[in-house]
Amino acid sequence: MKTLLLIDAYAMIYRAYYAFIRAPRMNSRGENTSAIFGFVVTFEDLLKRLKPSHIAVAFDPAGPTFRHEAFEQYKAQRQETPEDIRWAVPRIKQSLQAMNVPVLEVPGYEADDVIGTISHKAEKEGFEVYMATPDKDYGQLVTKHIFMYRPRHTGGFEKLGPQEVCEKYGLQNQSQVIDLLGLMGDSSDNIPGCKGVGEKTAVQLLQQFGSIDNLLANTDQLKGALQRKVQEQVEEIRFSRFLATIKTDVPIEFDAQSLVYQERNWDLLAPLYRELEFNSLLKQAPASIANSPSPITKSARKAKPQEATLDLFADLSSTIEAEAETQNSKLLIQNSQIEERLATYLLNPEVAFNPEQPVNWDALKADTSLWNLYQEVELPLSSILREMEQAGVRIDVPMLRQAEMQLNEELQTLEQQIYTAAGVTFNINSPKQVGEVLFDQLHLDSKAKKSKNGQYSTSEEVLLRVLEREYRSLYGRNLTLSRLPEAVILPLCPDKGTCLHYDPNLAPSVYLENDLEQLMQKHPELKLKLVGHTSSEGDATFNQKLSEARAQAAVDFLVGRGVDASRLSAEGKGSSEPIDENNPEANRRTEFIVIE
Repeated sequence: MKTLLLIDAYAMIYRAYYAFIRAPRMNSRGENTSAIFGFVVTFEDLLKRLKPSHIAVAFDPAGPTFRHEAFEQYKAQRQETPEDIRWAVPRIKQSLQAMNVPVLEVPGYEADDVIGTISHKAEKEGFEVYMATPDKDYGQLVTKHIFMYRPRHTGGFEKLGPQEVCEKYGLQNQSQVIDLLGLMGDSSDNIPGCKGVGEKTAVQLLQQFGSIDNLLANTDQLKGALQRKVQEQVEEIRFSRFLATIKTDVPIEFDAQSLVYQERNWDLLAPLYRELEFNSLLKQAPASIANSPSPITKSARKAKPQEATLDLFADLSSTIEAEAETQNSKLLIQNSQIEERLATYLLNPEVAFNPEQPVNWDALKADTSLWNLYQEVELPLSSILREMEQAGVRIDVPMLRQAEMQLNEELQTLEQQIYTAAGVTFNINSPKQVGEVLFDQLHLDSKAKKSKNGQYSTSEEVLLRVLEREYRSLYGRNLTLSRLPEAVILPLCPDKGTCLHYDPNLAPSVYLENDLEQLMQKHPELKLKLVGHTSSEGDATFNQKLSEARAQAAVDFLVGRGVDASRLSAEGKGSSEPIDENNPEANRRTEFIVIE
């Protein structure tokens, strides 16, 4: 079968450039040849592995594409192309011309679109197509005859067809890659997606609804915040899907004959390799050309040992790993010292960095918990932290900005709710002003005391005590609550409106700004179990009855507000499920749990 290899040029160029970022390849003129060398080595490796009958390399054009025209911020978050890559690209094109490899470039369209179009046209003419790229959006293009050929971080390549793409991303068919990117967005291309929906949620939605169109037609089946997010961002989702869709109808002809792999023109290629000082690559040339005099300077010859370590057909990743291993070997010498300092620190932090302080291994092993901490946490973590220091940590800046905006909006909403409840505006971040509002203006505690500096205490303990007294004065019952991740928190003073948090299994990451009554009205399908708890103090029989009374008090409150009693049940568990053995007060609580 005829085999066509299509290479996403810039994806490979950037990968090659950053692979050598810690130890750039420099020629005798001080030119950074990393991107060129890495690209050529990867190219040679692809030829060796696939042995294609036809080949082409696709480049992004200069100037904006149709996506930039539709969305000004498309890829706007990316840093300006490094000058070394700008310098390298013309020389890469020159090397491809010398190797008789066609370069594909269409104004207004990205390399992705060109490859997508050529791939589908080639498939119709009986070709097996390999798209060499690390970009996940190519997954939408794969068929039984079109494959992604993706570089692995560990070396080599992985071949991805429809089955592999679906398994990799948890999808039912490869076409869902478009919808996946439309929902979760793509930070590398600045595709917004649906704010607040990550990859996991996007996959779940596609597993449930199959497509974005079906999801948007059935948003009534969603719940809580997720429903609100999707309904409010319909246009953003559809637009993101448009941006993520690789075109397969670019105005470019498929001329199979022009893509036939040919022998390279060493008369053109050899002078370029000599100029770039790629001595190892010149070994491929015919002897008459390879052995011809080279204008390489004396200083350049000194750099030859660096090239001598490179296998002509080596995978780029393997080459990079070898260089990294050499660099890391210097650090491995220090491993024993690191282990000793860690052990010393756990035993006595004050002498941890004293190299003359011997490690008392017997004392460390004698303490089982300390020894487990050393073996299972600290020691493995030290190597991870070292690697992070060496390589750095990638930060998703657009996602951080989105999170910042979302949090700011939520904080502003909460501030307005607080001002409304208090009847006055004040600095919420000032404990002094908070105390004055609560105790001087709202008079929530006539016995509130000031500290030596003249401020009221606004600690959690003080505020919970005040709220419990407030509830008791209103309803004549105790209802001390505590926040649990698996249970809803019932407000102490329902009349005053208190924010609720409920079971994340019902609607992940939902934050309700209503009281419990409104929650039940908004979600008529909800059925709740109210569960009362007590501390371990006192008689067990009395505690059991008290816990039942606490649960029933919550049920009575809801029924009194018009909630159907059939949707509610009460249960008392006495002191059988403490959440804090050291704080009996925290165990006095009522939880409500979504049971249906």
